[in-house]
Amino acid sequence: MSTKHGSIFLLALTCMSVLFILGVSLTFFTGSEDYSSAMSYESEVAFNLAEAAVEEFVARLKNSLNHDDDNNQLYKVLRSHSVDVSKEIPLQAAQVAKLTAYTRETARQIYGIQFGRGLVESKDFLVDAVIKLQHINAVEASNGDQVLYKIKKDLKEKQGELEVRAVVNYRGHVARVSLKFLIRVVKTFVPPFNYFTLYVKDGSVYGGSHFNHHESSGGLQEGMRRDDNKPSVGLLRLDHGWSAIRRDFNALSGASSWETDLAQFGNNALTPPGRVYLGQDLNSLMQAGPAVLVRSTNGAKLLFGSNVDPNDRNARQVNGQENFFLRFDVPWYGMKDYVKDFMELQGQQKTKDGILWTTGWSNKHKIRLFNVGSGKELIEPLTDGPPSFINNFQTYKTHTGELVNQTPGAPNSSEAMMKARLMPPLDRSGFDIFGNMPPIGGSRLAPDSPADATKLSPTLVYGPAMRQYFRAVQIHPEDGEPFELPFVKTDGPIVTSMGLKGSDKLTATQARDLFVLAGVSTDFAEKIFRNWDKLPDGLKELEKYGNFMSDSGVELYNRGLSNFLQRTRGETKEYAGPLKDALGGYLENFPYPYDKIPSGMEQVIKNSPMLEFYEGALWHALPDPYSSYLLDFYFIPRSTEDFFRGRTTVAIGGTSYDRFDFKYINNVQSYRSGVNNQVLELNGVLALNDSEPLGLRNLKFRGHSIIYSSPMMGGGKVLIEGDLVGVDTDVNNFNSSIGENMITIIAPQIIIRTTNAQTPRCYVEANLISVSEPLMVMGDKPVTIKGTVVTPFLNLEEHFATPGENQIIYNPLNGIWRNAMPQLMDKQYVAKIVTGGVGKFDWKYERE
Repeated sequence: MSTKHGSIFLLALTCMSVLFILGVSLTFFTGSEDYSSAMSYESEVAFNLAEAAVEEFVARLKNSLNHDDDNNQLYKVLRSHSVDVSKEIPLQAAQVAKLTAYTRETARQIYGIQFGRGLVESKDFLVDAVIKLQHINAVEASNGDQVLYKIKKDLKEKQGELEVRAVVNYRGHVARVSLKFLIRVVKTFVPPFNYFTLYVKDGSVYGGSHFNHHESSGGLQEGMRRDDNKPSVGLLRLDHGWSAIRRDFNALSGASSWETDLAQFGNNALTPPGRVYLGQDLNSLMQAGPAVLVRSTNGAKLLFGSNVDPNDRNARQVNGQENFFLRFDVPWYGMKDYVKDFMELQGQQKTKDGILWTTGWSNKHKIRLFNVGSGKELIEPLTDGPPSFINNFQTYKTHTGELVNQTPGAPNSSEAMMKARLMPPLDRSGFDIFGNMPPIGGSRLAPDSPADATKLSPTLVYGPAMRQYFRAVQIHPEDGEPFELPFVKTDGPIVTSMGLKGSDKLTATQARDLFVLAGVSTDFAEKIFRNWDKLPDGLKELEKYGNFMSDSGVELYNRGLSNFLQRTRGETKEYAGPLKDALGGYLENFPYPYDKIPSGMEQVIKNSPMLEFYEGALWHALPDPYSSYLLDFYFIPRSTEDFFRGRTTVAIGGTSYDRFDFKYINNVQSYRSGVNNQVLELNGVLALNDSEPLGLRNLKFRGHSIIYSSPMMGGGKVLIEGDLVGVDTDVNNFNSSIGENMITIIAPQIIIRTTNAQTPRCYVEANLISVSEPLMVMGDKPVTIKGTVVTPFLNLEEHFATPGENQIIYNPLNGIWRNAMPQLMDKQYVAKIVTGGVGKFDWKYERE
């Protein structure tokens, strides 16, 4: 019984204890709501301050990554080529404080958290950040065991994780928030293209290129009309950016200066000037020889004019257009001395008419030679009599025309069209690689009238480019009349049909009949007949005549530089100046793709400036369409954002819009309603794979960026409608102004439509790399492109199908001041927090 009573007591005591605890707990939690709220509130304050500090850090960091100032340690670290990437790099406390200044001020003023001087130090508010970097790998492209090229590692380019950590203690409640995210530092110029004003992968007629389409007449090119009275199209002049580094640059008055500058190779090479690459498939080059032919254009150099000094050194129309880049002319000169002194220097085969050491020629006979470019004056009697060159070259026109017309399937077969491009009409040219010297506006067209030398722009051409020009030759036999030596194919079908051989000496009658069959006029044939017997005997032999006669000439395009320098100095000897080693063969990158480096060029080739980032033949830099995936290996690891899920978004109601417009154009509503000059704001490398063409219409842009529409992943074309220029660009000083902004566009094809440009000329300030199909310019206005143009091939008639003179100007931001002003080069390296498919943001939250 007593045991039972004890058990009941224990049970009752237990129940009372439980009830007491429940009562106390109920009383506490219902009577102390203020204390409970305080605990939750103080914890949330700590947490919110920590999270706000991290978010402010990231927001401010986005704006400071690309702005250099004295306290911006990260800007300098990210662009340093000597930073130790094996170690974590802590950000300086002062910079972290600056990047979280608003949150710190809020914590101090509203929540009473104490800070030291400058809001930097606090035991209750701690924020720090560290970054661990690594270099972005080099890119190597191979074809089996053959390495095509290597884009070297750039120690300024990096990527890495930045971690920011915030710890806030508010009234004993501690919150820890951290965030890791990816940062990339990438250059916004593209090697090796950044060294070039123009890069044409295959500049040969076999590869689809054609540079000699535009008419000229007596030095006039602009305003020419075709036979159907439509404006002539396909005129292109290059400006290699000299005026950006030389105030009031003038190639004529400052020849020694640019000669010295162009002779600098390796790390001392200057950009500007931009270079030019005109390539040719190595197989066709080895089998058929160079087919990258660029015609010179004649100024107002007219044969036999009394007011013509062929060796005038001034900015006159006799030297106009591209005549300064041709070999020196030879005024009346004794034939014996001509053969000895000048014949080889003029690109002719030195010809003897005697035995042993004598030449056999006599100075009693005089000869003279003019080197001229193309123009109607070669084939049409533009004046009532002389000074037209028609007597020299009418037969050349007939001969080349027959070669084209006799081709199977002419004129529409591919073989006939290729021959027509190799041998275009003699009034056709239109591609001014070294600029030109046109007549000054308003002046009369005459040899002694002024010409504009400010449009001359010499540079170095890489690849197997050849200049074609014409030699007009006249002879004055002793006791005879001066007359032209017309072109004739000395082993051609006309000679064969007359039963003649090369070693035959022609009678006056045979000569007259031969030249009539070849295409000279009857009156001129009679003049030849009257004077033929007065010629030296050797000149009557067909083979020897062929060495002296009027003909076309071809030489390495870069020889035009030495020709220019010799003309301006009045020199009539082989060039031996600073550029000598660069003129002995095809310029290329190293390793040299044309088998053996030409004699004397080894140091020039092995010190190619393109070797800074790119090693390999320049031909391979732009991949063939079937290997365009090689570009992804370079650009995707450098992309800082992408639209790999497509640009098109469909809103409620079925309306679709382009996310590119909404994300990057500052006032998209105005832009979509047709308002011009809205601002495209973009930094870094944007990768696209949307097949829908990307349209850019009359925009300005801000930033340093690359838009990469991946050919391999199905990226679409880019259409530039009207103008595209930087926000700080002065189009009135487009040639010499240097802005702060640069954009590069890479796409399977880039198309510029000029019609809707806002002025009589369309302005596009961008590097344009058209990978698979050629860049196209169309419309009724000419275009000026400031930047690098890269295209697989170039047919000026089709791809610059606009009237007037089109221009490409090298943009100095692609490489200017590489050594002298490195701070400007640093601006071409963009640091971005990576977003899109490869971006990541890892948050961590802890409370105590």
